Amino acid sequence: MWKVFRIKKSEEDLYRKLLKDDRISRLSIAKREAQSLGIAGEDIYIILEGDENLIEEARKILEGKEVGAEEANKIYEIYRKQIEDAQAGMGAIFG
Repeated sequence: MWKVFRIKKSEEDLYRKLLKDDRISRLSIAKREAQSLGIAGEDIYIILEGDENLIEEARKILEGKEVGAEEANKIYEIYRKQIEDAQAGMGAIFG
């Protein structure tokens, strides 16, 4: 399971709360600035992957920050493409 959340730069302490929580930090947690995803603006996107129950706990910290399904799919697709491109690049280097 995965979910995407959007926070403002001034709310970055919410991201740090996720990392400090013993249970939630077991999730795959990625933070991307909007511009790094090709999106205008100063927002920060947090992509969570993992156990549904842990994501539900994270939702409590990020209350009201979850993006809608259409935007989430777009962000997640860009994020996964970046990961795949990076892996392909490492494969080319280390063959």
